[in-house]
Amino acid sequence: MPAKGKELKNWLPEQSQEYALKYAKERDFDYVINDLAEELGISRQAIWNWNKTPAFMRWWKKEREIHFKSLLDRVHAKAFQRATGKGAGNVQDAKLFMERFDPDYIPASRKEISGADGGPVKAYISLDIDDVIGAQKEAEDDGEG
Repeated sequence: MPAKGKELKNWLPEQSQEYALKYAKERDFDYVINDLAEELGISRQAIWNWNKTPAFMRWWKKEREIHFKSLLDRVHAKAFQRATGKGAGNVQDAKLFMERFDPDYIPASRKEISGADGGPVKAYISLDIDDVIGAQKEAEDDGEG
Protein backbone atom coordinates (compact mmCIF):
# COMPACT_ATOMS: atom_id res chain seq x y z
CA MET A 1 0.00 0.00 0.00
CA PRO A 2 1.51 3.40 -0.99
CA ALA A 3 2.26 5.99 1.66
CA LYS A 4 -0.54 8.51 2.08
CA GLY A 5 1.72 11.52 1.39
CA LYS A 6 2.99 9.99 -1.83
CA GLU A 7 -0.57 9.10 -2.82
CA LEU A 8 -1.66 12.74 -2.39
CA LYS A 9 1.38 14.03 -4.27
CA ASN A 10 0.70 11.81 -7.30
CA TRP A 11 -3.04 12.58 -7.43
CA LEU A 12 -4.42 14.03 -10.65
CA PRO A 13 -7.99 15.29 -11.19
CA GLU A 14 -10.38 13.29 -13.34
CA GLN A 15 -11.73 14.83 -16.54
CA SER A 16 -15.09 15.50 -14.85
CA GLN A 17 -13.31 17.29 -11.98
CA GLU A 18 -11.39 19.46 -14.44
CA TYR A 19 -14.68 20.34 -16.14
CA ALA A 20 -16.24 21.11 -12.74
CA LEU A 21 -13.37 23.52 -12.09
CA LYS A 22 -13.93 25.22 -15.46
CA TYR A 23 -17.66 25.52 -14.66
CA ALA A 24 -16.91 27.02 -11.24
CA LYS A 25 -14.35 29.50 -12.60
CA GLU A 26 -16.78 30.73 -15.26
CA ARG A 27 -19.13 31.64 -12.40
CA ASP A 28 -16.41 32.93 -10.05
CA PHE A 29 -17.23 29.96 -7.79
CA ASP A 30 -20.78 31.21 -7.27
CA TYR A 31 -22.75 28.12 -8.20
CA VAL A 32 -25.18 25.57 -6.78
CA ILE A 33 -24.08 21.93 -6.40
CA ASN A 34 -27.31 20.71 -8.05
CA ASP A 35 -26.61 22.84 -11.14
CA LEU A 36 -23.02 21.62 -11.31
CA ALA A 37 -24.10 17.97 -10.98
CA GLU A 38 -26.68 18.44 -13.74
CA GLU A 39 -24.12 20.13 -16.00
CA LEU A 40 -21.66 17.27 -15.46
CA GLY A 41 -24.32 14.57 -15.74
CA ILE A 42 -23.42 13.09 -12.37
CA SER A 43 -25.10 12.86 -8.98
CA ARG A 44 -24.73 15.40 -6.20
CA GLN A 45 -23.38 12.56 -4.08
CA ALA A 46 -20.50 12.08 -6.50
CA ILE A 47 -19.51 15.72 -5.99
CA TRP A 48 -19.84 15.37 -2.22
CA ASN A 49 -17.59 12.31 -2.41
CA TRP A 50 -14.94 14.38 -4.19
CA ASN A 51 -15.08 16.82 -1.27
CA LYS A 52 -14.23 13.98 1.11
CA THR A 53 -10.99 13.30 -0.77
CA PRO A 54 -8.09 15.30 0.76
CA ALA A 55 -6.13 15.42 -2.49
CA PHE A 56 -9.14 16.73 -4.41
CA MET A 57 -9.85 19.37 -1.78
CA ARG A 58 -6.22 20.48 -1.71
CA TRP A 59 -6.26 20.83 -5.54
CA TRP A 60 -9.67 22.56 -5.56
CA LYS A 61 -8.70 25.11 -2.89
CA LYS A 62 -5.39 25.84 -4.64
CA GLU A 63 -7.16 26.40 -7.96
CA ARG A 64 -9.84 28.57 -6.31
CA GLU A 65 -7.13 30.68 -4.62
CA ILE A 66 -5.35 31.17 -7.95
CA HIS A 67 -8.64 32.20 -9.56
CA PHE A 68 -9.48 34.75 -6.86
CA LYS A 69 -5.99 36.22 -6.94
CA SER A 70 -6.38 36.66 -10.69
CA LEU A 71 -9.45 38.83 -10.00
CA LEU A 72 -7.68 41.24 -7.62
CA ASP A 73 -6.75 43.74 -10.34
CA ARG A 74 -10.41 44.00 -11.32
CA VAL A 75 -11.45 44.45 -7.68
CA HIS A 76 -8.81 47.14 -7.13
CA ALA A 77 -9.90 49.00 -10.26
CA LYS A 78 -13.57 48.99 -9.17
CA ALA A 79 -12.65 50.14 -5.65
CA PHE A 80 -10.53 52.92 -7.13
CA GLN A 81 -13.38 54.07 -9.37
CA ARG A 82 -15.75 54.19 -6.41
CA ALA A 83 -13.22 55.83 -4.11
CA THR A 84 -12.48 58.60 -6.63
CA GLY A 85 -16.08 59.26 -7.60
CA LYS A 86 -15.77 57.77 -11.09
CA GLY A 87 -18.24 55.05 -10.29
CA ALA A 88 -21.18 54.47 -8.00
CA GLY A 89 -19.51 54.30 -4.64
CA ASN A 90 -19.75 54.42 -0.94
CA VAL A 91 -17.59 55.29 2.03
CA GLN A 92 -16.72 51.66 2.74
CA ASP A 93 -15.17 51.24 -0.70
CA ALA A 94 -13.05 54.33 -0.21
CA LYS A 95 -11.99 53.17 3.23
CA LEU A 96 -11.01 49.73 1.97
CA PHE A 97 -9.06 51.30 -0.88
CA MET A 98 -7.19 53.58 1.52
CA GLU A 99 -6.42 50.75 3.95
CA ARG A 100 -5.06 48.63 1.13
CA PHE A 101 -3.01 51.14 -0.82
CA ASP A 102 -2.15 54.19 1.31
CA PRO A 103 0.73 53.26 3.63
CA ASP A 104 0.07 56.35 5.78
CA TYR A 105 -3.63 55.65 6.28
CA ILE A 106 -4.59 54.29 9.68
CA PRO A 107 -8.24 53.74 10.52
CA ALA A 108 -9.37 55.64 13.60
CA SER A 109 -10.01 52.37 15.41
CA ARG A 110 -6.35 51.39 15.03
CA LYS A 111 -4.69 54.72 15.86
CA GLU A 112 -2.42 54.61 18.85
CA ILE A 113 -2.25 57.56 21.17
CA SER A 114 1.22 57.87 22.59
CA GLY A 115 3.37 60.44 24.27
CA ALA A 116 6.73 61.91 23.34
CA ASP A 117 9.02 59.53 21.42
CA GLY A 118 6.27 56.90 21.33
CA GLY A 119 6.25 56.53 25.11
CA PRO A 120 3.24 56.57 27.40
CA VAL A 121 1.04 59.63 27.64
CA LYS A 122 1.83 61.52 30.82
CA ALA A 123 -1.23 62.78 32.62
CA TYR A 124 -0.95 65.45 35.22
CA ILE A 125 -3.67 66.08 37.72
CA SER A 126 -3.66 69.34 39.55
CA LEU A 127 -5.50 69.34 42.85
CA ASP A 128 -5.98 72.08 45.35
CA ILE A 129 -5.67 70.48 48.79
CA ASP A 130 -8.31 72.80 50.20
CA ASP A 131 -10.79 71.57 47.55
CA VAL A 132 -9.99 67.96 48.42
CA ILE A 133 -10.46 68.56 52.16
CA GLY A 134 -13.66 70.51 51.50
CA ALA A 135 -15.07 67.68 49.34
CA GLN A 136 -14.18 65.15 52.01
CA LYS A 137 -15.93 67.18 54.72
CA GLU A 138 -19.05 67.54 52.52
CA ALA A 139 -19.11 63.78 52.00
CA GLU A 140 -18.79 63.19 55.74
CA ASP A 141 -21.59 65.66 56.45
CA ASP A 142 -23.81 63.86 53.89
CA GLY A 143 -23.06 60.53 55.60
CA GLU A 144 -21.00 59.17 52.70
CA GLY A 145 -17.63 59.20 54.39
